[in-house]
Amino acid sequence: MFLFGTFWQMKRRTDPLVGTAIAAVLVLLLTAATGFEYDQRRHGGPRKIYLTFDADITPEMRHRLQAGEVPAWYSPGLVAYLEKQQAPVTLFVTGLFAEAYPELVKELGSNSHFSIQNHTYDHLAFQSDCYGLPWTSNFRLKKYEIQKTQQMIYALTGTSPRNLRHPGLCYSLFDQFVAWELGLKIRDAGLVSGDAFQADPRVIVDRVISGAEPGAVVIMHLGGPNAPATESAVREIVPRLKQAGYRFDVLR
Repeated sequence: MFLFGTFWQMKRRTDPLVGTAIAAVLVLLLTAATGFEYDQRRHGGPRKIYLTFDADITPEMRHRLQAGEVPAWYSPGLVAYLEKQQAPVTLFVTGLFAEAYPELVKELGSNSHFSIQNHTYDHLAFQSDCYGLPWTSNFRLKKYEIQKTQQMIYALTGTSPRNLRHPGLCYSLFDQFVAWELGLKIRDAGLVSGDAFQADPRVIVDRVISGAEPGAVVIMHLGGPNAPATESAVREIVPRLKQAGYRFDVLR
């Protein structure tokens, strides 16, 4: 209210054209701050839905992979299924994942049905109390986490990500400004599938199908030991969404 009260006092004392310009700037600032987006649910249009998968590797996960304790931190069967279905999907990849699987990232980056986006370098949380993840408040380290992954993905795919997803979906308004400064759009909001550490695919399927709506961004993981039921769930989710009239697309 203070903001609009101040604007009204300014508008009364200025030229009408100047007042209109000030109003336009305020609207743009408020739009950016609230993350407003075009809502397909209100304006009709195609029934698009966005399937997104986080491809995570942390330093501890890398150690276990190198020690041979786990076969892989993703599901090859899930990737093969998505490729066969030619279903456009978006992958949010950590830099450590790209280091562990450079050929996979390069291959999927050349596939028009896959969009490779930024999930920071080593899955370090940007806020405290974020699902028990190690975290940092250091501004320079946060920028490094993002920029290093940008460079790695570009080197492998020839394309710079335009979207960022924070580890654990945890970030502050300050972190939003960091992303904006680097030219990235935050993609933390969406339909959380609950597939992390979930062993029952039915739980995942029910949550996604019941929450699906035009424009929804479905948040999942790329399988592996930390998302053991995702592949089975996706094999049911994809045809059911198609039958419901949804068209898949990638985040741009």
